[in-house]
Amino acid sequence: MRCPLNHCTGRNSVPIVLALLSWCIPAFAFNAHQPFDISADLIDFVDASEQITAEGHVVVVQTSSTLSADFLRYDRVHQRLQARGHVILREKDSLLAGDVMDYDLMSEKGTTSNAIGYGSPWLFQGANWEKDKDYYAGRQTAFTSCELIDPHYHLRSSRVHLVPDRLFWAWNNIAYADQVPVMYSPFVYKYLDKRRVTFQAQPGNDSANGTFAKTTTTMRFTDDVYDKILFDHYDIAGNGVGNELTYQSPGKLKGSLFGYYIDPKGNPEQVGSPRAPQYTIRSYHWQQLSPTISLQSNVNLRKNVSFNNQYFAQDINQSVNDIISSVALTRSKEKTSQRLVVENLQSPDPGDNGLFAETHVQKAALPRFDFTLFQIPLWNEGTQQAPGAAASTSTALAPSTTTVLAAPPGKHIGPVMFNMNSTIGNTYLRQDEKIHTHMDHSFTLTESIPLSRKWNLTAAVVPQLHWQDKRDPAPRPPAGSTTTVIPTGLFRGFQGRAGTNETLRYRPFSSLTLDQTYNLTARLAPNGTALDRKLADGGIETHHLNWLAYLRPSRALLFRSYSGYDLRRLADEDPNAYRQRRVDPWTTEMTLTPLRSTVEYFARYQLNYHPIRTSLWEASARYRGMYRTIMETSLLYNRGQAGVLTWNNTLGFYLSPGWRVDTSLNSFVPASSLEKATRQSSSFGSEFIVKRDMHCWQAQFIYRNRPPYSREYSILFDLKFGPKSAKDIADKDLEAQFYPWRAGAWAR
Repeated sequence: MRCPLNHCTGRNSVPIVLALLSWCIPAFAFNAHQPFDISADLIDFVDASEQITAEGHVVVVQTSSTLSADFLRYDRVHQRLQARGHVILREKDSLLAGDVMDYDLMSEKGTTSNAIGYGSPWLFQGANWEKDKDYYAGRQTAFTSCELIDPHYHLRSSRVHLVPDRLFWAWNNIAYADQVPVMYSPFVYKYLDKRRVTFQAQPGNDSANGTFAKTTTTMRFTDDVYDKILFDHYDIAGNGVGNELTYQSPGKLKGSLFGYYIDPKGNPEQVGSPRAPQYTIRSYHWQQLSPTISLQSNVNLRKNVSFNNQYFAQDINQSVNDIISSVALTRSKEKTSQRLVVENLQSPDPGDNGLFAETHVQKAALPRFDFTLFQIPLWNEGTQQAPGAAASTSTALAPSTTTVLAAPPGKHIGPVMFNMNSTIGNTYLRQDEKIHTHMDHSFTLTESIPLSRKWNLTAAVVPQLHWQDKRDPAPRPPAGSTTTVIPTGLFRGFQGRAGTNETLRYRPFSSLTLDQTYNLTARLAPNGTALDRKLADGGIETHHLNWLAYLRPSRALLFRSYSGYDLRRLADEDPNAYRQRRVDPWTTEMTLTPLRSTVEYFARYQLNYHPIRTSLWEASARYRGMYRTIMETSLLYNRGQAGVLTWNNTLGFYLSPGWRVDTSLNSFVPASSLEKATRQSSSFGSEFIVKRDMHCWQAQFIYRNRPPYSREYSILFDLKFGPKSAKDIADKDLEAQFYPWRAGAWAR
């Protein structure tokens, strides 16, 4: 029988005024101010005492709250509610179950015996729970965030105090791993809303810096803004501190700012180890200022090029010698782009090849303005200019509906495509520690000409003009290089260049394409229009042929083969340097991906012309299977490292649903014999991670070897403690690129 909402009539029904109270685990969801709907196998109303008795499959519903029990009695006069037998109270994602519930609706006080409660992700169990308005207290209580029938951990407390949807605290707590007591704490305090603060510790040992403990404290201010405080202690190097702020406003701005500082004071066991304070700063910011204007910055500063290898072996960038920073204001339209850029390039000085070489600003734009006109047609396809009509003089920004030039009669070859690039700016050079003003302009005219069904020619003309007001120093040739370097730029004024490139494509059938590309760039004399004959190349900077064959006989198989020929002649060039330069290495590549297979094979072979010998070969196999199984192996031979092969291996798989192994091994293998290969191989980088992922916690054992920098052992433990935020910050590109070791579940 069912009594809906406010009233029923007859002996088995009565006007009912009850409400379910919003709660957080454990809670009693009733007061005397709102109506509810009740249903049961039998409902009985006694007029004299004004009591309702419901028996059998009793269900009480009000808005989002539901109470079910075997028996329910409601005393209307005293506003008292009693339920027994499989009492279950549900409110949104929370649940309270017990044997008996006794509740005073007027004072909003009551008790529940043998109660079990759930509010994601916390489970509570206690001998009894007491409620006084919005405050709850449980005695002899156990609680955990592990939702398994036999939880991996739990805490037992003499008393727990709860403020719904906000926090709880507990006294006299004993933590258990399974059924083994492992820790005592007199007081535990935990928020129940979104997890705003998390802490992670990673103890370990580093051969270069000694025993260490790395810590990360994450504070989430909003769903889109969080901050990470980094504090690391190294036994030898001392303390390192850092901070990372990540933020975004979808569609408006996003960015990240990361900085780290440490004063290592040298390492006696590592030759050349820095003694001065070390730092790294990385920042990325993008902001949409208007529909057409955006601001973007990418800042990278580092004391020495090996900072990441020394202190962040997990950094995928590792040792990067060229460190670029820039800030740009961009205005983009459909056909044009304008950018105002401030940029600098940091790297060690030439000749400084130390393991911990200091970086300096080698080149900087202060500032630079770039203008680009995207490719546009000089006439519309299929249109003709009216006879006698004058041609328009405006070609760069002509609308697409305007005929600029008449399409040539006869065979349709399409319009000539036009694009333009211009740059003006001031550039600082460390070579002479001066600032130089310069301007560069170029435009390209491109035409695609179908010669026949199988032949096509694409031709382009690229005039360029460079101007400078001060003497630009010539770049120094690389030490030990046999290639002739053309010393350009030693003048004041303007200098032009004329370039062209033509690509002739032959496609005999759909799976085979043959391309031949010809490039020619001529340099004019400074402040003149004739060829610059003074330098060794006679004014011809590029004179080159390239050939490419592309064959795809099936979806599973792909071949690429390419080479080139340098047609230039340089005065006083070493004969051996010329023979090595004139023919590009002939490279052939094959990729095989069998259909319905998760395996990919790749092979590359490179042949030098002078002397004719193998300069490089590579072979690799990659398998990606179910459950994120990864297996990769590759062998690389390079003539520059005579006598050894580079052998790279990656393996990742689940031993069981809770155990995973990820490992990589990079080593040099002697190529002279199999015996030496098995006995004299040497590792130049390896990583081994064993992960134990349980329902409510995760642990990792990590080993990393990065010779000659360090060998590291560490343990990473993460307890899945408390609810996560409603959403993650969507753009993780920065963390993935710059500091992936700081990204992960604990960062969210």
